[in-house]
Amino acid sequence: MNSKGEQPDDEYVATPEELQIIDAAMAAIDSGEFATDDEVEAAFAKFSSTVKLAAPQAPALKRSD
Repeated sequence: MNSKGEQPDDEYVATPEELQIIDAAMAAIDSGEFATDDEVEAAFAKFSSTVKLAAPQAPALKRSD
């Protein structure tokens, strides 16, 4: 907040409905509920035909002999 007790122009304030959605998502994560790669890709495909997700690659491990 600024000195007048107002939100700065560049600070986003979530609505109560958005906060409920975030809380529900966090609870799902805490309980181990995650979308599969196929489910995520299907969701993106539903909204955009140009999005193609690549599976994340783990960094190569270097041996310290």
